[in-house]
Amino acid sequence: MPMPDESMTHPHTAPDPRRRVGPLLLLAAWLLTAAGCAQMSFPDLPPTMQTSQEETSEPPEAETPESGEGSVAETSEPPPESEPTPEAAPGQLFEWSGDGRDITRIVIDTNAQTATFFAGAERVGWTTIASGVSSHPTPRGQFSILEKVRDKRSNLYGKIVGSNGRVIRASAHGRDPVPRGARFVGASMPHFMRLTYDGIGMHAGPIPNPGQPASHGCIRMPPDMAAAVFAHVGPAPAASGVGGRPGGGN
Repeated sequence: MPMPDESMTHPHTAPDPRRRVGPLLLLAAWLLTAAGCAQMSFPDLPPTMQTSQEETSEPPEAETPESGEGSVAETSEPPPESEPTPEAAPGQLFEWSGDGRDITRIVIDTNAQTATFFAGAERVGWTTIASGVSSHPTPRGQFSILEKVRDKRSNLYGKIVGSNGRVIRASAHGRDPVPRGARFVGASMPHFMRLTYDGIGMHAGPIPNPGQPASHGCIRMPPDMAAAVFAHVGPAPAASGVGGRPGGGN
């Protein structure tokens, strides 16, 4: 009678380890082969797929632009005015480049104590002026050149001179009494260009403190500039006065 199978009589008995040697050897050989492949170098990736350490780290701080540089939005400046007022050099009282062209427009600024001259749309000169003091302010408004007199003398302001030529009163008014033998000599206003019927005009005269008013209402200019403007004033050019008190124009 055949003996019963041991595996059947003892179902929980572990199988003989020698029966698993063959499969284990095959598994070990396969793992050694795979490890050898892992040590092989891979071909370089295309540039578009490469990732360097700099690219994967935090981006570097943006370079700080030098003073005055930056993006267009940060550094773009509003366009300059078509006729910016130039900065005067120390001691410079006027600038003229209008020889041969008629002056068609004059802008008088009693706040800045300057006058600017135009031939059409082109600025051809500017000058420091001395306009009226607070007790005799230069009027503000729109004017035209009403009269030109090369050698003009004031009939309101001047001095009283005796018969011997000595000055009796240096600051006199045309209505002041004049002693016998003396005479009233009106203040000289060379290259006078009348702006109003009551005697306000532009002319050559002293500018004792550039940038400060000094006249009885007229617009004084340096002699050379007054002569140039007088020679180039066209027919009835427009003159506008800004600053000071309103009225007196038109």
